Amino acid sequence: MLKDNRKIISQNLEKILNSASFQNSKRNRLLLGFLVEETLTGRANRIKEYTIGVSVFEDVNFELGKSSVVRNQMVRLRKALNDYYLTEGKDDEIKIVVEKGQYVPRFLDKAKELNEPGLQMKLIPLLAVLPFRSYFPEQNRQEMTEYLTDELILKFTAFSDLRVIANYSILTYFKQGGKMTELSSAFGLDYLIEGKVQITNNILKINVQLINAENGVCSWAKKYQEAYMEYGLTFSMDIIINEIAQSIAGGLGIITQIEQGRLKKSHIKKGKTELYKAIILSRNADMFPETYFTKETFDYLAMAIDDYHLDGELHARYAFLLSNSYALNLAIVENPWEKAKYHMEKAMALDPANQFVMSTKLDFYRLNKEYDKIRPAALRVISLNPNNAYLVVASGWTLAICGYLEDGIKIVEKSLRNCPIKPYYVQYLYFLRAYTALDFTLALKEAYEFHAPGIFWKPLIELLALEKLNFIEEASTKFNEIIEMNPDFASNYSFYLSNYVYDSGILKEMEKSIHKVQIFQSLH
Repeated sequence: MLKDNRKIISQNLEKILNSASFQNSKRNRLLLGFLVEETLTGRANRIKEYTIGVSVFEDVNFELGKSSVVRNQMVRLRKALNDYYLTEGKDDEIKIVVEKGQYVPRFLDKAKELNEPGLQMKLIPLLAVLPFRSYFPEQNRQEMTEYLTDELILKFTAFSDLRVIANYSILTYFKQGGKMTELSSAFGLDYLIEGKVQITNNILKINVQLINAENGVCSWAKKYQEAYMEYGLTFSMDIIINEIAQSIAGGLGIITQIEQGRLKKSHIKKGKTELYKAIILSRNADMFPETYFTKETFDYLAMAIDDYHLDGELHARYAFLLSNSYALNLAIVENPWEKAKYHMEKAMALDPANQFVMSTKLDFYRLNKEYDKIRPAALRVISLNPNNAYLVVASGWTLAICGYLEDGIKIVEKSLRNCPIKPYYVQYLYFLRAYTALDFTLALKEAYEFHAPGIFWKPLIELLALEKLNFIEEASTKFNEIIEMNPDFASNYSFYLSNYVYDSGILKEMEKSIHKVQIFQSLH
């Protein structure tokens, strides 16, 4: 329905932007134009406070929670729209509404909803944070529970693969007599977060539950506690809030685990309605390559891009898988590197401030050997959403293998502290640390702990450690395993190693080990 009315909505927008109510405010014109255009092109789920701050107001240093420029401008925009519809726009066939607490506009035709919620919006999980039960002293109770709720919502809105109901909407629902038992159906929720907060002997305790809104089952629960005397109550609460966000949201969070489980149980059909499944498949390919790094995953992402060709993050996801296919010589698609570069350029042009887009760009710096850009790019990705463990771990891993080994490992370990999933590729860092320290016994142990069936890097790092320990026959066996997985490894091993080894001295040592194994095989 929205697609059919796109032309008339665009004409209506043009009329509003040229009206007296908007004539004297460039910011209102830019803001409304951005909100409507993003919605009409199917990117409504990208409309967040951060993307508005960067894309509309061109504030590259915009920080969630510290800047009120977006929220203040939204108040002015709603007032300007109200003034317009009381005057010049009172007879307009279509009305553009941006409700309080929301950024995505609605389009009404004589009070009839024209929006056909983007299929992405329907499929991306919808979460509500309910007011926490509190056991604070009376004077602090409401203030601190409101702070906890607001900050959790703020943290969750930074994740592009999660939608969050505004606190205002929840409070209004209850004030108008809404029943708790009907909350999920009233908003179409997928998940609820609830819990309680208490203080005992200067210890802040927060119990949190993640509830599946479909069946009321508690999917996850955890108890947090933090002493607050030294730095204050708010500081301690912020620590716990960040840990909750890391545990629940993002590619390594519990919601992703649940969605992955649903994906395994459901039959995958082709078409637009499978967009979110395409996204989950692409993430799974990064996490579980032996199961998901398949032509099916590439095909679904390609189809999703056909349907949503203006979605920068989709292009970045496809570019990321293509670049990995190139670096690991996984013959899934033809010309993966050329295609990867094309989709990376598209992603940067469409959504340069998106955290996943920037993370993929970081990976391209690594593969292009642009090492001087690695550290600033990695730190920038992390700063966009420090609670998105999925991308923070990937950034730390890239830092670690590109010359900042210990710094990168610290970032990875800190980010994984609250996550239920550990990406398979993290183990490579511990092998690299031991190998660099010339502790080849430990390097072999770490190599054995590396689990990535179907990818030749497991037998490769086992070979490298075995050769250094003078187990040449065992190393030769590993070489045969590599060739079975990747027949051109014997002639191109320098290329494959250089994609994941920064230090030229270490690289030469690894090349020597492989060469020695080849000599051994030629003599036997």
